[in-house]
Amino acid sequence: MLHTISTNPYFIKLLQSYGIKSPEDYRLFDPPSLLPPESIYDIENASALILKAIKKKHKILIYGDYDADGILSSYILYDFLSNKIGYKNIAIHLPSRFKEGYGLTEKALEVILKQSPNLLITVDTGITFYETIDKIRKRKIDVIVVDHHSLPAKLPPANVIVHPQHPKSKTPYKQTSATSVAYRLLIKLAKLFSINKTEDYLDLVGLSLVTDVMPITGENRYLIKKTLNKMKHTPHPKLATIMKQAGYTKTDLFLLGNIIGPRFNAPGRLETPIDTLNYLLEDEKNSEELAKVLDQKNTKRQQLTLKYVKIASENIKVIQNQIVISIVKDLPEGIAGLIASKLVELFQKPVLVFAQNGKFIKGSARSTASFNIIAFLETLRDYFEELGGHPQAAGYTISDTALKKLIDFLEKNTIEWNKFEIKTETAPLKVTPDELGDLLFEAIEVLKPYGPGFEYPRLEVTVKTPLEIYYDKNNSHTFIRLNNKVKGVIWNKIIAPPSQYPFTLTGKLKRSLFNGSLSYLFVVDKIGSGDS
Repeated sequence: MLHTISTNPYFIKLLQSYGIKSPEDYRLFDPPSLLPPESIYDIENASALILKAIKKKHKILIYGDYDADGILSSYILYDFLSNKIGYKNIAIHLPSRFKEGYGLTEKALEVILKQSPNLLITVDTGITFYETIDKIRKRKIDVIVVDHHSLPAKLPPANVIVHPQHPKSKTPYKQTSATSVAYRLLIKLAKLFSINKTEDYLDLVGLSLVTDVMPITGENRYLIKKTLNKMKHTPHPKLATIMKQAGYTKTDLFLLGNIIGPRFNAPGRLETPIDTLNYLLEDEKNSEELAKVLDQKNTKRQQLTLKYVKIASENIKVIQNQIVISIVKDLPEGIAGLIASKLVELFQKPVLVFAQNGKFIKGSARSTASFNIIAFLETLRDYFEELGGHPQAAGYTISDTALKKLIDFLEKNTIEWNKFEIKTETAPLKVTPDELGDLLFEAIEVLKPYGPGFEYPRLEVTVKTPLEIYYDKNNSHTFIRLNNKVKGVIWNKIIAPPSQYPFTLTGKLKRSLFNGSLSYLFVVDKIGSGDS
């Protein structure tokens, strides 16, 4: 039963507010272990094909992507095969977004054929590149696609496709990172070679899940929790070096998503991901110098982001009050996704950013948690030269003419926006003012970590009697005394005392450390009336 996990009475109540009502629900949400790797289609045949290539001493080429997930997934496969198994007839190639572009483009095909592999493993890419893979297969090159992006209507003619969303996949966990998928392939290979070295890569898997904004539920949750625990004790040496340089000692999601992740992503956004790959591949004596390179490139990336967020926010078009489009001339395409993310925060709507730098325009989309951006864009696929992504993010290439036609279509036609909605909002847990305090906060802490797909719990407090309401000395914020330990706060807003009771406050309970003293703040984001 659920009460055996925690004796705190609010634990079950909080879970129920997320729709987790039975032991089976909880096992799906927070599994005690990973499913067998074979639950992801078609890991068994992929490992057999790799084993065959190794036995025949065939050349293996791993072809990845230029973002953190693409780098990490390619690296763990390469490092496992070359260093753990000891197979040396293997190469790795990470493309430049500016030279080869994303995925298996014609330029990528040239690079691959020049390497003359017998077996090509595409990682974090490949699933939407039917024609290129068909050309590769006709050259008698075997192909394994290891990917996690949304499936196209027509799957590529690879020998093997390893993908959690494949119709024959048995896993209930469809949304995960490419590195996580590659990690299951490693587990299978480790069994075949009787090697128990896969946990060395665990925190790299967790890093990929956070940087690729995957839901923190199911097996993703299991892997992230294991990652955070490993980083407290035995972090991957390359992650430990960045932690030391950044002076950040807490092992939490902020470390992965805001300290390490941006440094891994920066080189690929500005030039080529080779600096990040070299950082992972080089021995420990060069770690500190190479980490400084990543830090410097991340600083440059930050400066560019600040500059272009301002420009992009001044060049927006809101379509049917549902979606934001920003077309920015001379925008470095490597930061288009970051600009889109910032605009989502600003406008609280899905955003399409287009970097207008020539005849063909590249861009990135980012979405709110409640809107499936790739499903929406798939209905418009004919406008795009290239398109790929997952529910929260997408990338694309489009011609200038097609972009104009796309905007014209969106402005003039009725779109069934509700078809692309993702149900994310959970009902806030209803509590009384007296219930705000140690016991409730302890239950909130037990359920960490929070993030995409499992947001920090919202509470609804019904206030039935008048309470002290006061303001800060600058008359900027409103404070409401809810009990002896907890005060509510409405940031950047002054509200008058309610004219009638009861009224409701909805928000989040946070712990506050001020002048060495611990207390609680109830951060209000919604005010209502009555007992609703």
